[in-house]
Amino acid sequence: MITLTTDFGPKDPDGAALRGTVWREMIQLGFSVPVVDITHAVPPRNLLDAAYIVRLSYPHYPKNSVHVVLVDSAPSADVFPIAYRADGHFFVGMNHGGMALIRPDALPESLVRLHAPEGSGHPSETVALAAARLARGHQLADLGTPLAHWNTLSLPEPRVLNEGAAECIVQFIDHYGNAVTNATQPWIESLAAGRPVHAMVRGRKVSRWPESLRDAGKPGDLFLRYNRGGYLEIGLAEPDTKANTAASLMGLQANTPISLLFGNAR
Repeated sequence: MITLTTDFGPKDPDGAALRGTVWREMIQLGFSVPVVDITHAVPPRNLLDAAYIVRLSYPHYPKNSVHVVLVDSAPSADVFPIAYRADGHFFVGMNHGGMALIRPDALPESLVRLHAPEGSGHPSETVALAAARLARGHQLADLGTPLAHWNTLSLPEPRVLNEGAAECIVQFIDHYGNAVTNATQPWIESLAAGRPVHAMVRGRKVSRWPESLRDAGKPGDLFLRYNRGGYLEIGLAEPDTKANTAASLMGLQANTPISLLFGNAR
């Protein structure tokens, strides 16, 4: 299986061209596998958003799936197409550091700089051809030159302030306007040690942990929960428009700091 994640947008032809190149190569190789669009709506050049989306998506696909991630795909002297294997999957994209954000805890088992086919143009063509060949069973060593090092970016990490407080940041705003932080459930629970957990959001204390979204409170109430990826999320009860969400009403965006309070801390 091959998945596609890009910042090409739903309107421009680039996403369709990428998919077409993958299919053309599969037909030439005499096989086919499903090609799934995870999303083409990553905000332009937003590597953090792309990494979050792929991180929470790829484990749901079969092992040995090939995940194409083309965000901020303009080439330069040290930004070129790469492919690697990690956690039983293949990932194909650009060497700008963003690929390392997908799983910072899982180093590549093997990593190559992809050979550009003769006469190829945009790096997306090199990436698409490599994805099809990996899905066909080709080895990474057949597709490129081994790389000992790659460009890496690091995810911001939440930090402990004192026994009763910590600080995290917003890392992602989802389709519903919920603000997903970079604090995970195990990290928070280890610090809380059974104490109640509150969040300070733009000076507003949020303490509600509903058992379900149907119990999130009256319209306009903020609430806390752990999302399917295990990250702390700040939501708004019964949002009705894009202008009436946790993110929009509280002015939350990527890197907005959020304070966490444990127990009766103030």
